[in-house]
Amino acid sequence: MSSQSSGSSQTGVDVAMAGLILQVIVIVFFCAFFVDYMVRYMTLERSRAGRARSAIGKRQQVFFAGLALAIVLILIRCGYRVDELSEGYQDSTKITDEGMFIGLEGV
Repeated sequence: MSSQSSGSSQTGVDVAMAGLILQVIVIVFFCAFFVDYMVRYMTLERSRAGRARSAIGKRQQVFFAGLALAIVLILIRCGYRVDELSEGYQDSTKITDEGMFIGLEGV
């Protein structure tokens, strides 16, 4: 590795891929643990309050819907980035697709 590059170094692509794959794995584990937590929380609250009342309020439902949407959008973006980098920086046709980049990064 040096400051002079012939453009054929695969190290940068490998590091970026590892980071993106790690990000996807961590988000999936977070989702699994969070769903487990919420299921346990809901069953505990329902057993305390009875069936007549909802375990979470309207504001919490809106928050969790927004959280779920954000997580899904991040996973879609990361999945696309992994697919995009699988071809490398120079050989990829997806890396030059500005419409997808703006759509996934800007939204």
